[in-house]
Amino acid sequence: MKRRSLLTLSAAGMLAAACTSIPVSTMWKMARFDRADVLAIDPAQLRAATLVDQRATMKHVTMKVTLAPKDRAPTDFLILLAEPVNRDARLPAAPAGRRWDIFALTPEGQRDFMRMRESALGLPPGSSLTLGLSAREGTVPPDLAQRFPLRLDLLLDAKEGWFTVLKDSELDLTQYARKG
Repeated sequence: MKRRSLLTLSAAGMLAAACTSIPVSTMWKMARFDRADVLAIDPAQLRAATLVDQRATMKHVTMKVTLAPKDRAPTDFLILLAEPVNRDARLPAAPAGRRWDIFALTPEGQRDFMRMRESALGLPPGSSLTLGLSAREGTVPPDLAQRFPLRLDLLLDAKEGWFTVLKDSELDLTQYARKG
């Protein structure tokens, strides 16, 4: 099954649809995330890892960051990712029938991340940031469309290692296909 919009994850959507799938430690980490943490992120080290069914593919992966200043209209930043070939031994072994896909920022994505970071640093108190990950193309076997297995981990700092953003969950991709 060809999907124009294979999957979309956003903090708001995950909270509404899969609140129990976000680890408490991640909620705590993100709640404590501050200006210094944003400045410390090296875009060359930033990674997103998805644990998916080995039959599924994802192409043209994009990180969408929406900055919503308290007093102005939101601004979207689309940051392109590419799949590195290297496996990261710090991730747990993939269970049978699944695999890890690890994505890094493209050179263009690194520049866009830096632009987003500069804008984020200027946000007034009470503003918000929403992070989403999507694949504009890919394949999903029809039997997985309503129960697509997914886990999402992020690496913001190579020294700190990976942290889970979305525990193993099953997404209904048919709802995203209807929107796209």
